[in-house]
Amino acid sequence: MTMKYLGYCLIVVAIVAGFLAWPGSVVLLLAFLSTLIFATARHKNVKSTPLSLPKNMVLDGVFLFAAQTLIMFTAYLIGIFAVSPGGHEFMNFLSGQR
Repeated sequence: MTMKYLGYCLIVVAIVAGFLAWPGSVVLLLAFLSTLIFATARHKNVKSTPLSLPKNMVLDGVFLFAAQTLIMFTAYLIGIFAVSPGGHEFMNFLSGQR
């Protein structure tokens, strides 16, 4: 499995976590796991780009963790919405049942 598909799998896990009403701390755990997975590849890309921003790995890691937290939180909220009554009506609308 390539790394880009691994990121999508983590997003699906975040959606399922919201759907199953797992604690919100799962979002931080998934974001941290995603940061660990992508940090080395991202750092190699930043180092190899000649005119990139400063190559501070700590600040880049903080930025990457913040971005991954927002992505995972959004996916978590989609899962929560899907299980809510409004989400049920929306799913019925999408499937053509209403």
